[in-house]
Amino acid sequence: MYEGLRDESRAAQHIMLSFAHGTSLENARSIQQIGLDRAAALAHSFGSHIPGAFFAHLLGPPSHPGPGMQMAYEWGKRHSDMPVLLIGQLPEEVFHALEAAGLVATQPVPGVPDDYQVPLETVFYDASYSVVNQHVQWQIVDPYSTRREQGLL
Repeated sequence: MYEGLRDESRAAQHIMLSFAHGTSLENARSIQQIGLDRAAALAHSFGSHIPGAFFAHLLGPPSHPGPGMQMAYEWGKRHSDMPVLLIGQLPEEVFHALEAAGLVATQPVPGVPDDYQVPLETVFYDASYSVVNQHVQWQIVDPYSTRREQGLL
């Protein structure tokens, strides 16, 4: 009788929470290879309201990721004319533990009027980076990959 409950509990531990960050292909590859890093975040930040933090937008399921994906792409235009989306996945329990510790916050983008309907931003403070780097799975989504491969850029 309790075996099924334990199986469900184990399954719940593997629920992944996805988020998107728009940036250049070079920055995305760097994050994918070395992880989140405060010095890199400071070096590649443009007008950040929290210097050294990593900004993303939470996503829904792959079949309907929601407006966060588009917003992340648009923020990526600040880094490149041909931005990529860096998709991160964290176990949901890790994300919520970081939130509870005050190391991650999901909030309105400061200074953006409500009528613009900008999706909430998720801010990973630099103190969260070591935990995020231990648990995150990264994927780069490059809308320009075919053109890059064909040398059309």
